[in-house]
Amino acid sequence: CIAFGSTRILEVDEFVLEQDAKVLLTGVSGSGKSVFLRALTGVLPSSAVRRGRFTVKNGDGETSTDYDGYRTSSILKDRIAMVFQDAVSSLHPLRPLGRQWDEVSGELLSRFNLPAEYFVDKLAKDCSGGECQRVCLAIALADEARQILLMDEPLTDIDLISRRGIQEY
Repeated sequence: CIAFGSTRILEVDEFVLEQDAKVLLTGVSGSGKSVFLRALTGVLPSSAVRRGRFTVKNGDGETSTDYDGYRTSSILKDRIAMVFQDAVSSLHPLRPLGRQWDEVSGELLSRFNLPAEYFVDKLAKDCSGGECQRVCLAIALADEARQILLMDEPLTDIDLISRRGIQEY
């Protein structure tokens, strides 16, 4: 159960994500989709997740814990990447974009229409929402160690030409 104060936001009995699966969460605006993704990434405060168990299965067996244990575990740091809807806020505000994508291949930058020489010294605040969104997507996809990629409306701010290249990826 996820709640803020006395307001219950979302109740999820069970959520299973299988390897190589693609899952689309749908619902009306305000139904808790973004809040659920934030719980999965561990960014909600512990006080917001009132009850429930988080069970992660991997080759080493199964680990089950409460939300506090889940959000401080290496599972989040090592396996989950998140692309938030508000990409400008997701990027480091004082670090040039070109220094935030050290691990991104030239092929990925090209596919996402991110010319390295143009972005090397630009800050997120100096770029459009679509540019920042493409940078966030490229960074998330570049880390092959991440086994789970969660995205909250990742193509909202992206122009049609760039969107096509990303969708083909």
